Amino acid sequence: MAGTKKVSKPFTQKEVDKIRRLLADSKSKTRDLALFNTGISTMLRTSDLLALKVSDVMNENLEMKSFFAVKMKKTHKSVSVQLCENSRSSLAEWIEESGKKRSDYLFTGGNRSNAGQPISTIQHWRLVKEWCKMAGVGLEDRSTHSLRKTKASIIYKKTHGNLEVVRQALGHTDLRNTATYLSVGEEEVLKVLEEVKV
Repeated sequence: MAGTKKVSKPFTQKEVDKIRRLLADSKSKTRDLALFNTGISTMLRTSDLLALKVSDVMNENLEMKSFFAVKMKKTHKSVSVQLCENSRSSLAEWIEESGKKRSDYLFTGGNRSNAGQPISTIQHWRLVKEWCKMAGVGLEDRSTHSLRKTKASIIYKKTHGNLEVVRQALGHTDLRNTATYLSVGEEEVLKVLEEVKV
């Protein structure tokens, strides 16, 4: 249909496991594994994910944080995000391998003209497509937003449709936006809205 915006699908747990395994098996993909894991774990938009510095994820004692706050560029609101064990582990490996200091951006590229700068949103998009291709995952409906949606959709299922939990985790201001984001139908939204007591 002309003018219809394509909706990015979240990755399934099986697809996440496959991509994670393939990236872990490739010694040249340490950064990519850390980026993939952190994107899923934190549920941040690409602009916020790529703006992360070592100091955001590691404290002064050089220990990985489990939780930290991010002020989102789009909404200017702070959201608390989690780093799961696999994210902390892959980030620690990438930080050590790349010799990064606490003031450095986490996800930098190899381009000398942009040394020390984070990869671009276009490069991030290309990496997601590359990971999908590598794992034999459908390319057409997958994008950087698929990373953000993955954990959100899993939380939604595990909480038996609790949109409020997902809304807060994503940093959305409106429950309907969260429902649209997860492609939840209108009837389901109204049912959840009725159940959420304020």
